Amino acid sequence: MRVGSDQERVCQEAQRQGKNEGQAARCAKLPASGNDIAAFALLVPERKREVIFHVGGNITMIQNISIVTGRRGLHEISAQVNELLATQAARFNQTNGLCTLFVQHTSASLLIQENADILARNDLEAWLDRLVPRNDPLYTHTQEGPDDMPSHIKSMLTATTVSVPYVEGALALGVWQGVFLWEHRDNASERQLIIHTCA
Repeated sequence: MRVGSDQERVCQEAQRQGKNEGQAARCAKLPASGNDIAAFALLVPERKREVIFHVGGNITMIQNISIVTGRRGLHEISAQVNELLATQAARFNQTNGLCTLFVQHTSASLLIQENADILARNDLEAWLDRLVPRNDPLYTHTQEGPDDMPSHIKSMLTATTVSVPYVEGALALGVWQGVFLWEHRDNASERQLIIHTCA
């Protein structure tokens, strides 16, 4: 088993990339797993904010990205995710696996929906607005504005995580499918997403 040499190759590659981007990557050896296969994590600070776990011949990556929404509504993020997957495939030759996305907020959500006709997105937004109105007299959490409590309910009714297989370095979405970040607040926000990929 070439665990040691594989770890060294992956660590050197990631450290080289971090150096090129003006960042100091640090390799941390993790305890051996139950089957005595050693693992390590690569910690890259600042912009990339990624952790890489290497167990046997498989790479597991956890990355944090920021999405500026600009306005309330559905924002497709498929291209950003595919860019990360393509980079991972080029760096580590891992092209197939499962990609899980998680949004770290209580007033935004994630979903897979049609990406061809913007009218479909408009209808979804209008329907959810009608289902969850503003200024409901039942609301007591009102100090952050009339759009805040409805945004929490909309997040509760949708999802904060989605999982999609990836094949040949890209999300295995259907022809008309896209991954969307749904911003439920009125004003522009910078939303943090965790992207977890594994073979």
